[in-house]
Amino acid sequence: DVTIQAQILELMKSLQEKHGTAIILVTHDLGVVAGMADRVNVMYAGRLVESADTDSLFEKPLHPYSQGLMRSVTTLDGDPDKPLFSIEGQPPDLTQLPKGCSFHPRCSFVTERCLGRKPHFGVIQLPEGEPTRRAACFEAEHFLHGRPGLTDGGSA
Repeated sequence: DVTIQAQILELMKSLQEKHGTAIILVTHDLGVVAGMADRVNVMYAGRLVESADTDSLFEKPLHPYSQGLMRSVTTLDGDPDKPLFSIEGQPPDLTQLPKGCSFHPRCSFVTERCLGRKPHFGVIQLPEGEPTRRAACFEAEHFLHGRPGLTDGGSA
């Protein structure tokens, strides 16, 4: 129930403020993430694929899986006749992950190096003063610096 969820989230916030603690929240509900989190870690196939402050992640996700998640968010003012977005394909079998990037079978931006080796979960170079971001994608800096991504309807 949405009312109970809101009450529980408000209780969590008040306890956090009262005790000066952090909260680790594991959820698929991006609305809850937007309202509760200062920082977001996105996981795919059991591994971190992106880490960013919440505003940066929602504004410009740098991993194709994060981009797909952002496109799947529905809004009240959306076109009711437009089909909901879904990421093509199926998640991998965690006991038999594909070689290279685990997301490559579902990725619209896959390259040869995605197939051959796993991308490092590394810091993305940002302008001075920007919050630290990390992503496990060979193409992340291209998405940051203007290459069209899934978020704006572009294609590779």
